[in-house]
Amino acid sequence: MMEEPLNLRTLDQVIEESAKPSQSQADAMKKELSKPLDDFLKAAQDARGKLSKSSQGLAAAVQDNLQKQYDATTKPEVDFAKSQKYQSDQLAQSTQALTGAWQNQMQAQYDAATKPSQKLQKAVNYHTEALGNSVKSLTATMQDHMQNQYNAAMFPATELVNSKGKGETPVTQSLKAVTAAVQDSLQKQNDLATEPMTQFMKTTKATQDDLQKKSWDLWAATDDNLHKQRNLATKPMEDFKKAVQYHADQLDQSTKALTAAQQDQLQKQYDAVAQPPQNLVLSAEEAAERVQKLLSAQTAKEQKELQKQYAAAFEQPKQPKKHAKEPKQPKNKKAH
Repeated sequence: MMEEPLNLRTLDQVIEESAKPSQSQADAMKKELSKPLDDFLKAAQDARGKLSKSSQGLAAAVQDNLQKQYDATTKPEVDFAKSQKYQSDQLAQSTQALTGAWQNQMQAQYDAATKPSQKLQKAVNYHTEALGNSVKSLTATMQDHMQNQYNAAMFPATELVNSKGKGETPVTQSLKAVTAAVQDSLQKQNDLATEPMTQFMKTTKATQDDLQKKSWDLWAATDDNLHKQRNLATKPMEDFKKAVQYHADQLDQSTKALTAAQQDQLQKQYDAVAQPPQNLVLSAEEAAERVQKLLSAQTAKEQKELQKQYAAAFEQPKQPKKHAKEPKQPKNKKAH
Protein backbone atom coordinates (compact mmCIF):
# COMPACT_ATOMS: atom_id res chain seq x y z
CA MET A 1 0.00 0.00 0.00
CA MET A 2 1.09 3.53 -0.73
CA GLU A 3 1.63 5.68 2.34
CA GLU A 4 -0.55 8.77 2.55
CA PRO A 5 0.97 12.02 3.69
CA LEU A 6 0.51 12.75 7.37
CA ASN A 7 -1.76 15.77 7.61
CA LEU A 8 -3.20 17.58 10.57
CA ARG A 9 -6.40 15.51 10.58
CA THR A 10 -4.47 12.27 10.67
CA LEU A 11 -2.41 13.62 13.53
CA ASP A 12 -5.56 14.49 15.47
CA GLN A 13 -6.86 10.97 14.91
CA VAL A 14 -3.59 9.57 16.17
CA ILE A 15 -3.77 11.72 19.24
CA GLU A 16 -7.37 10.73 19.83
CA GLU A 17 -6.70 7.01 19.37
CA SER A 18 -3.60 7.19 21.52
CA ALA A 19 -5.58 8.85 24.28
CA LYS A 20 -7.94 5.87 24.43
CA PRO A 21 -6.91 3.09 26.85
CA SER A 22 -6.21 -0.34 25.44
CA GLN A 23 -8.75 -3.14 25.87
CA SER A 24 -6.68 -4.83 28.54
CA GLN A 25 -6.41 -1.55 30.42
CA ALA A 26 -10.16 -1.06 30.14
CA ASP A 27 -10.79 -4.53 31.50
CA ALA A 28 -8.44 -3.85 34.39
CA MET A 29 -10.19 -0.56 35.16
CA LYS A 30 -13.58 -2.24 34.97
CA LYS A 31 -12.44 -4.94 37.35
CA GLU A 32 -11.01 -2.39 39.77
CA LEU A 33 -14.21 -0.32 39.66
CA SER A 34 -16.46 -3.36 40.25
CA LYS A 35 -14.36 -4.74 43.13
CA PRO A 36 -15.74 -2.37 45.82
CA LEU A 37 -19.29 -3.52 45.09
CA ASP A 38 -18.19 -7.16 45.19
CA ASP A 39 -16.43 -6.56 48.49
CA PHE A 40 -19.55 -4.84 49.82
CA LEU A 41 -21.79 -7.77 48.86
CA LYS A 42 -19.34 -10.31 50.30
CA ALA A 43 -19.02 -8.36 53.56
CA ALA A 44 -22.80 -8.07 53.79
CA GLN A 45 -23.20 -11.83 53.23
CA ASP A 46 -20.56 -12.64 55.86
CA ALA A 47 -22.19 -10.26 58.32
CA ARG A 48 -25.59 -11.85 57.74
CA GLY A 49 -24.11 -15.33 58.30
CA LYS A 50 -22.45 -14.25 61.56
CA LEU A 51 -25.66 -12.51 62.64
CA SER A 52 -27.66 -15.67 61.91
CA LYS A 53 -25.28 -17.81 64.01
CA SER A 54 -25.37 -15.22 66.78
CA SER A 55 -29.17 -15.23 66.68
CA GLN A 56 -29.22 -18.99 67.00
CA GLY A 57 -26.80 -18.80 69.93
CA LEU A 58 -28.95 -16.12 71.57
CA ALA A 59 -32.10 -18.23 71.12
CA ALA A 60 -30.36 -21.23 72.69
CA ALA A 61 -29.09 -19.07 75.58
CA VAL A 62 -32.60 -17.68 76.16
CA GLN A 63 -34.07 -21.19 76.12
CA ASP A 64 -31.41 -22.45 78.52
CA ASN A 65 -31.94 -19.49 80.84
CA LEU A 66 -35.70 -20.05 80.91
CA GLN A 67 -35.11 -23.75 81.67
CA LYS A 68 -32.71 -22.83 84.48
CA GLN A 69 -35.25 -20.40 85.91
CA TYR A 70 -37.90 -23.12 85.81
CA ASP A 71 -35.53 -25.62 87.42
CA ALA A 72 -34.57 -23.14 90.14
CA THR A 73 -38.27 -22.69 90.92
CA THR A 74 -39.42 -26.33 90.84
CA LYS A 75 -36.46 -28.70 91.25
CA PRO A 76 -35.62 -27.92 94.92
CA GLU A 77 -39.17 -28.82 95.97
CA VAL A 78 -38.98 -32.02 93.92
CA ASP A 79 -35.63 -32.92 95.52
CA PHE A 80 -37.10 -32.13 98.95
CA ALA A 81 -40.06 -34.48 98.33
CA LYS A 82 -37.76 -37.23 97.03
CA SER A 83 -35.44 -36.89 100.02
CA GLN A 84 -38.35 -36.89 102.46
CA LYS A 85 -39.83 -40.04 100.90
CA TYR A 86 -36.46 -41.78 100.90
CA GLN A 87 -35.76 -40.92 104.54
CA SER A 88 -39.31 -41.97 105.52
CA ASP A 89 -38.82 -45.34 103.83
CA GLN A 90 -35.47 -45.75 105.60
CA LEU A 91 -37.09 -44.93 108.95
CA ALA A 92 -39.93 -47.39 108.31
CA GLN A 93 -37.45 -50.17 107.56
CA SER A 94 -35.41 -49.25 110.63
CA THR A 95 -38.54 -49.25 112.81
CA GLN A 96 -39.49 -52.66 111.50
CA ALA A 97 -35.99 -53.96 112.28
CA LEU A 98 -36.16 -52.36 115.74
CA THR A 99 -39.49 -54.08 116.44
CA GLY A 100 -37.98 -57.42 115.45
CA ALA A 101 -34.97 -56.75 117.67
CA TRP A 102 -37.24 -56.00 120.64
CA GLN A 103 -39.15 -59.21 120.09
CA ASN A 104 -35.95 -61.23 119.81
CA GLN A 105 -34.56 -59.64 122.97
CA MET A 106 -37.77 -60.34 124.91
CA GLN A 107 -37.74 -63.94 123.72
CA ALA A 108 -34.10 -64.27 124.76
CA GLN A 109 -34.92 -62.93 128.22
CA TYR A 110 -37.77 -65.42 128.55
CA ASP A 111 -35.55 -68.27 127.40
CA ALA A 112 -32.84 -67.25 129.87
CA ALA A 113 -35.38 -67.31 132.68
CA THR A 114 -37.17 -70.56 131.79
CA LYS A 115 -35.04 -72.82 129.59
CA PRO A 116 -32.43 -73.80 132.19
CA SER A 117 -35.08 -74.88 134.72
CA GLN A 118 -37.02 -76.65 131.99
CA LYS A 119 -33.87 -78.43 130.90
CA LEU A 120 -33.15 -79.30 134.54
CA GLN A 121 -36.63 -80.72 135.04
CA LYS A 122 -36.41 -82.76 131.87
CA ALA A 123 -33.02 -84.14 132.92
CA VAL A 124 -34.32 -84.99 136.41
CA ASN A 125 -37.33 -86.76 134.95
CA TYR A 126 -35.20 -88.64 132.47
CA HIS A 127 -32.60 -89.81 134.98
CA THR A 128 -35.27 -90.57 137.61
CA GLU A 129 -37.03 -92.80 135.16
CA ALA A 130 -33.71 -94.42 134.18
CA LEU A 131 -32.92 -95.02 137.84
CA GLY A 132 -36.35 -96.53 138.42
CA ASN A 133 -35.87 -98.90 135.51
CA SER A 134 -32.44 -99.82 136.86
CA VAL A 135 -33.86 -100.52 140.34
CA LYS A 136 -36.57 -102.71 138.83
CA SER A 137 -33.95 -104.61 136.88
CA LEU A 138 -31.82 -104.99 140.00
CA THR A 139 -34.79 -106.26 142.02
CA ALA A 140 -35.68 -108.85 139.37
CA THR A 141 -32.02 -109.91 139.10
CA MET A 142 -31.73 -110.35 142.88
CA GLN A 143 -34.98 -112.33 143.00
CA ASP A 144 -33.63 -114.63 140.32
CA HIS A 145 -30.36 -115.01 142.21
CA MET A 146 -32.16 -115.88 145.43
CA GLN A 147 -34.27 -118.41 143.54
CA ASN A 148 -31.13 -120.00 142.16
CA GLN A 149 -29.62 -120.16 145.65
CA TYR A 150 -32.76 -121.80 146.98
CA ASN A 151 -32.76 -124.34 144.15
CA ALA A 152 -29.10 -125.12 144.74
CA ALA A 153 -29.76 -125.74 148.47
CA MET A 154 -32.96 -127.76 147.99
CA PHE A 155 -32.08 -129.68 144.84
CA PRO A 156 -28.29 -130.14 144.62
CA ALA A 157 -28.53 -132.99 142.11
CA THR A 158 -30.75 -130.98 139.78
CA GLU A 159 -28.43 -128.02 140.12
CA LEU A 160 -25.50 -130.22 139.18
CA VAL A 161 -27.27 -131.58 136.10
CA ASN A 162 -28.25 -128.02 134.96
CA SER A 163 -24.68 -126.76 135.28
CA LYS A 164 -23.07 -129.78 133.46
CA GLY A 165 -21.03 -128.56 130.48
CA LYS A 166 -21.69 -124.82 131.15
CA GLY A 167 -18.76 -124.13 133.42
CA GLU A 168 -20.92 -121.97 135.70
CA THR A 169 -23.80 -122.76 137.93
CA PRO A 170 -27.07 -120.78 137.72
CA VAL A 171 -26.17 -119.27 141.10
CA THR A 172 -22.87 -117.96 139.74
CA GLN A 173 -24.55 -116.55 136.64
CA SER A 174 -27.26 -114.80 138.60
CA LEU A 175 -24.68 -113.43 140.97
CA LYS A 176 -22.86 -111.75 138.04
CA ALA A 177 -26.16 -110.34 136.81
CA VAL A 178 -26.86 -108.94 140.28
CA THR A 179 -23.44 -107.28 140.34
CA ALA A 180 -24.00 -105.66 136.95
CA ALA A 181 -27.45 -104.46 137.97
CA VAL A 182 -26.08 -102.94 141.15
CA GLN A 183 -23.40 -101.06 139.18
CA ASP A 184 -25.99 -99.82 136.71
CA SER A 185 -28.24 -98.65 139.52
CA LEU A 186 -25.36 -96.82 141.16
CA GLN A 187 -24.50 -95.08 137.82
CA LYS A 188 -28.11 -94.04 137.38
CA GLN A 189 -28.12 -92.58 140.87
CA ASN A 190 -24.96 -90.63 140.07
CA ASP A 191 -26.45 -89.38 136.77
CA LEU A 192 -29.57 -88.27 138.61
CA ALA A 193 -27.45 -86.34 141.05
CA THR A 194 -25.16 -84.65 138.48
CA GLU A 195 -26.55 -84.61 134.93
CA PRO A 196 -29.57 -82.34 135.52
CA MET A 197 -27.33 -79.67 137.02
CA THR A 198 -24.85 -80.06 134.18
CA GLN A 199 -27.65 -79.59 131.64
CA PHE A 200 -28.93 -76.64 133.66
CA MET A 201 -25.51 -74.90 133.54
CA LYS A 202 -25.07 -75.55 129.81
CA THR A 203 -28.54 -74.25 129.03
CA THR A 204 -28.02 -71.22 131.24
CA LYS A 205 -24.77 -70.29 129.46
CA ALA A 206 -26.32 -70.77 126.01
CA THR A 207 -29.37 -68.65 126.83
CA GLN A 208 -27.22 -65.92 128.42
CA ASP A 209 -24.98 -65.75 125.35
CA ASP A 210 -28.04 -65.53 123.11
CA LEU A 211 -29.53 -62.86 125.34
CA GLN A 212 -26.35 -60.80 125.16
CA LYS A 213 -26.27 -61.06 121.34
CA LYS A 214 -29.94 -60.06 121.10
CA SER A 215 -29.26 -57.13 123.44
CA TRP A 216 -26.47 -55.90 121.17
CA ASP A 217 -28.74 -56.28 118.15
CA LEU A 218 -31.42 -54.28 119.96
CA TRP A 219 -28.93 -51.55 120.82
CA ALA A 220 -27.75 -51.33 117.18
CA ALA A 221 -31.34 -51.26 115.91
CA THR A 222 -32.23 -48.53 118.41
CA ASP A 223 -29.22 -46.42 117.41
CA ASP A 224 -30.02 -46.88 113.72
CA ASN A 225 -33.65 -45.91 114.33
CA LEU A 226 -32.63 -42.74 116.16
CA HIS A 227 -30.24 -41.92 113.30
CA LYS A 228 -33.03 -42.42 110.75
CA GLN A 229 -35.32 -40.17 112.80
CA ARG A 230 -32.67 -37.43 112.77
CA ASN A 231 -32.19 -37.87 109.03
CA LEU A 232 -35.93 -37.54 108.42
CA ALA A 233 -35.97 -34.34 110.47
CA THR A 234 -32.90 -32.73 108.83
CA LYS A 235 -31.89 -34.38 105.54
CA PRO A 236 -34.81 -33.24 103.34
CA MET A 237 -34.16 -29.59 104.26
CA GLU A 238 -30.42 -30.02 103.72
CA ASP A 239 -31.07 -31.55 100.30
CA PHE A 240 -33.50 -28.71 99.58
CA LYS A 241 -30.84 -26.09 100.40
CA LYS A 242 -28.25 -27.90 98.30
CA ALA A 243 -30.69 -28.06 95.38
CA VAL A 244 -31.49 -24.35 95.75
CA GLN A 245 -27.77 -23.47 95.74
CA TYR A 246 -27.02 -25.78 92.81
CA HIS A 247 -29.81 -24.45 90.61
CA ALA A 248 -28.98 -20.86 91.64
CA ASP A 249 -25.41 -21.42 90.42
CA GLN A 250 -26.71 -22.97 87.22
CA LEU A 251 -29.04 -20.01 86.68
CA ASP A 252 -26.20 -17.56 87.34
CA GLN A 253 -23.99 -19.27 84.77
CA SER A 254 -26.85 -19.35 82.29
CA THR A 255 -27.57 -15.65 82.88
CA LYS A 256 -23.92 -14.77 82.24
CA ALA A 257 -24.02 -16.84 79.04
CA LEU A 258 -27.25 -15.08 78.02
CA THR A 259 -25.69 -11.64 78.66
CA ALA A 260 -22.69 -12.60 76.55
CA ALA A 261 -24.99 -13.89 73.79
CA GLN A 262 -26.99 -10.63 73.85
CA GLN A 263 -23.80 -8.56 73.62
CA ASP A 264 -22.59 -10.74 70.76
CA GLN A 265 -25.97 -10.34 69.03
CA LEU A 266 -25.84 -6.53 69.36
CA GLN A 267 -22.26 -6.51 68.05
CA LYS A 268 -23.23 -8.70 65.10
CA GLN A 269 -26.21 -6.44 64.36
CA TYR A 270 -23.93 -3.41 64.44
CA ASP A 271 -21.38 -5.19 62.22
CA ALA A 272 -24.15 -6.17 59.77
CA VAL A 273 -25.14 -2.51 59.46
CA ALA A 274 -21.76 -0.80 59.65
CA GLN A 275 -19.18 -3.27 58.34
CA PRO A 276 -20.32 -3.58 54.67
CA PRO A 277 -20.43 0.24 54.09
CA GLN A 278 -17.04 0.61 55.78
CA ASN A 279 -15.65 -2.14 53.57
CA LEU A 280 -17.25 -0.44 50.56
CA VAL A 281 -15.63 2.90 51.37
CA LEU A 282 -12.23 1.34 52.00
CA SER A 283 -12.45 -0.82 48.90
CA ALA A 284 -13.62 2.13 46.80
CA GLU A 285 -10.73 4.26 48.03
CA GLU A 286 -8.25 1.49 47.26
CA ALA A 287 -9.82 0.94 43.82
CA ALA A 288 -9.74 4.67 43.03
CA GLU A 289 -6.07 4.80 44.04
CA ARG A 290 -5.24 1.81 41.84
CA VAL A 291 -7.22 3.27 38.87
CA GLN A 292 -5.46 6.63 39.31
CA LYS A 293 -2.10 4.89 39.25
CA LEU A 294 -3.20 2.97 36.15
CA LEU A 295 -4.31 6.15 34.42
CA SER A 296 -1.22 8.02 35.49
CA ALA A 297 1.01 5.28 34.14
CA GLN A 298 -1.05 5.16 30.93
CA THR A 299 -0.96 8.95 30.47
CA ALA A 300 2.78 9.15 30.96
CA LYS A 301 3.42 6.45 28.42
CA GLU A 302 0.94 7.91 25.96
CA GLN A 303 2.37 11.39 26.38
CA LYS A 304 5.78 10.03 25.54
CA GLU A 305 4.36 8.17 22.57
CA LEU A 306 2.48 11.28 21.37
CA GLN A 307 5.67 13.33 21.61
CA LYS A 308 7.37 10.80 19.37
CA GLN A 309 4.44 10.87 16.95
CA TYR A 310 4.43 14.69 16.88
CA ALA A 311 8.15 14.80 16.23
CA ALA A 312 7.85 12.20 13.45
CA ALA A 313 4.92 14.08 11.85
CA PHE A 314 6.74 17.40 11.56
CA GLU A 315 9.90 15.77 10.16
CA GLN A 316 7.96 14.09 7.27
CA PRO A 317 8.10 15.76 3.75
CA LYS A 318 4.88 17.46 2.69
CA GLN A 319 4.32 15.26 -0.41
CA PRO A 320 5.97 11.90 -0.02
CA LYS A 321 5.76 9.38 -2.80
CA LYS A 322 4.45 6.68 -0.58
CA HIS A 323 1.71 6.78 1.92
CA ALA A 324 2.91 6.87 5.46
CA LYS A 325 1.89 4.04 7.66
CA GLU A 326 -0.40 4.85 10.54
CA PRO A 327 1.41 4.76 13.86
CA LYS A 328 0.71 1.76 15.90
CA GLN A 329 -0.99 2.22 19.27
CA PRO A 330 1.31 1.46 22.14
CA LYS A 331 0.71 -1.81 23.88
CA ASN A 332 0.29 -1.06 27.53
CA LYS A 333 0.60 -3.74 30.13
CA LYS A 334 -2.23 -4.27 32.50
CA ALA A 335 -1.90 -2.48 35.78
CA HIS A 336 -1.53 -4.68 38.70
